[in-house]
Amino acid sequence: SYDYEKGMLQATYQLNQQKQLYAGALTENQLRNNPRQSQNNTDFSENGENYIAVKHQHFMNSNWYVDTHFAGRYLEGNGVLFSSFQQIRQTNSVESILNGKIGNTNMRSGLALLKTKYSLKGTLFTTTDNQDREDIYSQITFPFFKRLKLVTGIRLAEVRDEFMTNASV
Repeated sequence: SYDYEKGMLQATYQLNQQKQLYAGALTENQLRNNPRQSQNNTDFSENGENYIAVKHQHFMNSNWYVDTHFAGRYLEGNGVLFSSFQQIRQTNSVESILNGKIGNTNMRSGLALLKTKYSLKGTLFTTTDNQDREDIYSQITFPFFKRLKLVTGIRLAEVRDEFMTNASV
């Protein structure tokens, strides 16, 4: 994190690794005696994930500031659940928000972009899902009394989704 006179810049990076072993089929007696036992070493999943984010906050004056967020996530995994599979998920986003105040009236306007890609490949199928989303929004909060406010706003959004499954028998 880096602070400067009119704002702040922060970066985050995370690396996650996960391995899960799944129990095989249990008899009724095995389930009653010890439901956590496993007789199966072949059903598993492994995932590796990278995440990076950058946040920037800049104050233009005492009433107005901009928040901007950039983030990216990449997950890759594989495993065996009845049959082998591989998966990849990638998500990238950016959002910028202008926050301000004129007198006692609060204003907030922003732009958000999101792009995701997902692929799951198994022995007998391939599934892909790609999605793009754009949002633009604005909100104004008018205070009337201590406990009564009028909030008005508008949001325009577009989502494009491409989903496809191919099976091979």
